[in-house]
Amino acid sequence: MALVVERLDDNPERALPYVRAMVAADPLSESAHARLVNLLAALGRRKDAEDHYQYARSMLRRELAAPLLGELSPPAPRRGQPWSSTQTGSPALGPRLPLAKVAGLVGRFDERQMVTASIGALLQGKPPAAMLFLGEPGIGKSRLLQMVAEETKRKGAKVIGARCFEAEAVRPYGSWTDALGSLIADVVDPASQRLGSRFGADGDLSADDGGGRTRLLAAVTDLIRAETVRCPIVLIFDDLQWIDEGSSSLLHYVLRATRSEGRVLFIGAARADEIEDNPWCKRTLSAIAHDDALQRVQLSPLGAKEAAEFFAADAGEDEVATAVRQSGGNPLFLVELARAGRPQAVGRDIEAIIADRIARLDAPERDLIVFASATTRDIKPELLGIAMDLPEPQLIERINRLERRGLLRPAADGRFDFAHDLIRQTTYRGLSQPHRRLIHRQIARALGSAAQRDQTLAGELAYHAGAASDHMLAVEASIAAGEHCLRLFAKAAAIDAANHGLGHLAQLGSSADRAHSHISLLRVKVFAGQRPGLRPQPELFAEIRRAVETAELMGLRDDAVLGWHMISWWTQHSNDTLAAQEAILRAEEISRRTDELMRCRQLANTGRCLLEVEGDVRH
Repeated sequence: MALVVERLDDNPERALPYVRAMVAADPLSESAHARLVNLLAALGRRKDAEDHYQYARSMLRRELAAPLLGELSPPAPRRGQPWSSTQTGSPALGPRLPLAKVAGLVGRFDERQMVTASIGALLQGKPPAAMLFLGEPGIGKSRLLQMVAEETKRKGAKVIGARCFEAEAVRPYGSWTDALGSLIADVVDPASQRLGSRFGADGDLSADDGGGRTRLLAAVTDLIRAETVRCPIVLIFDDLQWIDEGSSSLLHYVLRATRSEGRVLFIGAARADEIEDNPWCKRTLSAIAHDDALQRVQLSPLGAKEAAEFFAADAGEDEVATAVRQSGGNPLFLVELARAGRPQAVGRDIEAIIADRIARLDAPERDLIVFASATTRDIKPELLGIAMDLPEPQLIERINRLERRGLLRPAADGRFDFAHDLIRQTTYRGLSQPHRRLIHRQIARALGSAAQRDQTLAGELAYHAGAASDHMLAVEASIAAGEHCLRLFAKAAAIDAANHGLGHLAQLGSSADRAHSHISLLRVKVFAGQRPGLRPQPELFAEIRRAVETAELMGLRDDAVLGWHMISWWTQHSNDTLAAQEAILRAEEISRRTDELMRCRQLANTGRCLLEVEGDVRH
């Protein structure tokens, strides 16, 4: 890439994207940042060059913790060329396209009509068809869903909405946890409050309480059905391409159970090209389409007339037409073009423009948005303040400034979120690996005590601890996350948590703690896969055997008892009753040298197993 840049030395406009790519590929390269500063200066963009110089110098000193080599220096103008922040070597729209304040949804007349008709049918008690808006990032799906929510409330129906987040952290029923929060808080029925405890911070129910997963799904459905007696409900789910397995199953169950009543309307949004990457999303949408008509609405790019609404009245037709051509009619890109001005947008994509916006922020604002970009979902200000060791007044001031700049927006329950996921992704991708680890380590420390009180945070803690290379903490948090998933019958999520923990366990040396954690992770994985007629998994079965042997050698009797109990359960479900009897009797034998509580538990397990396999107890 450096060779390409050298060959384009006489064409700085064409070289600029390649130099930015060099910076993105190696954010800690002083020479790459120096090239970018010099190139911006060569294009006459003094302000951009100075801003990037200040940002790069500060970032490199912080990350490298050492003096710079001298390659990075303040920008200087080319000989004989005056400084100009708008000078460029290609045709321009003008110094800057003025950005108008858009009060509502731009365009989308046909889509609005469809939404109005569907809400009208809902209010009349007619079963409305589910609706799914599809399109590329930034095309306006979320803004359209916001309009749906506003229209629903205006007409007297109730909105239950949430958005899905990328599955970086294990968070079973994550979308529904957010969606049901306000609904559960409003009810006084004890059964509904008990249901809320399953999803909330104080959930502590055993996996067999309530009769299994089907009863949990039915309980949520009953809660929603009871609410529809008062008023119809519109279920709004954004970013469905990221929905987790538990949430997708619950969504299908609720829609199927309430379809004939005509009191629930589902409207979602997804990135069409990413649906195929998520089997849960693909399966659920196919099931909804099979059970009922599903209107798939592909959002098209905006035309010149609609795009003109993003700009002030003095923007000429040619300027707007060029902006539409550059943006492809994407609303988010149109807004970023107007903010950035034409000189910065030539030959670049939206992520490069967003990266420039982040780079131009003041250091305090940039620090906050960088920290926020490492989170897995919408952000709790208190947690961010603890992670950054930032007093609350300063935290609020920075958040407010970022809101005014259109980078953050308020979310539910006192949280805040990025104005668009592209802003989060672009910011995070610009961080070096050492910088990322440092941020994740600080967030993990802030989450540590909170996760002990709120088990729903265990998955997030496991993710941040893993990203910080704190392997032991990642293992411990994965165990907690897996056990929480088991209590919610979220078996796929439990297996994900166990596999995440096992990956980090492999980085630890031999010790009693490691052996104990190994048994605990395998327990989650084994019981999450419970079903009659287990398929042979010789690798997993052999791993359980090795873990049990290690526990016995280290004198970890409680763990050895649990391990043999797992082996008995596994062999029983594999229809090997003789092996199951031998394993459970071995567990009972070892339990004689444990404390009374473990002994009692294992006697109960032994008796139950022997009854099922019709075996006898040894004397």
